[in-house]
Amino acid sequence: MSFDPKNLTLSQALEQLSLTAANFGNAEVFSQVFDDWLRFLGGKPGEVVVVDGGSTPQMHDIYWRMFKERKIDKLQVIHSDHPENDKNKCFFQEHAAGAIANKPYLLFFKSDTLPYRQGHDNWLTGIHRVPGASGHIRRRRKLQRAQQAPRGLAGVVFQP
Repeated sequence: MSFDPKNLTLSQALEQLSLTAANFGNAEVFSQVFDDWLRFLGGKPGEVVVVDGGSTPQMHDIYWRMFKERKIDKLQVIHSDHPENDKNKCFFQEHAAGAIANKPYLLFFKSDTLPYRQGHDNWLTGIHRVPGASGHIRRRRKLQRAQQAPRGLAGVVFQP
């Protein structure tokens, strides 16, 4: 599909988008906030990637349920006691989520941040037409190497 931002439909924009999250905990609200993000976007994007940084088994059960429901396409779970899984290195997980994603655009979301869309129904298709628009959507560069998790991250990546 050729990319023409002037004639982009919502379904075409969604297909170009990877919704990514690096998460820890928030078992009580994660799936509800995730559903809010899907409503905000206007549907499920082409891909959803979640990297978990050592949450509880309860949170893992929530992820696994969402994975089986095909809400999450790729899931990486990092053991809580892994040496690279600490407060000062948690940014590795956000990079991992972006590296695992394959779509040309990335939207990073936080499970403690609710989206607000009222009055901005066409924001996803309109953002491509705004010169210099940045925010949290970024155009990916084509990678010359195979897609893989960054070195040093311990975990399992599930892909359907």
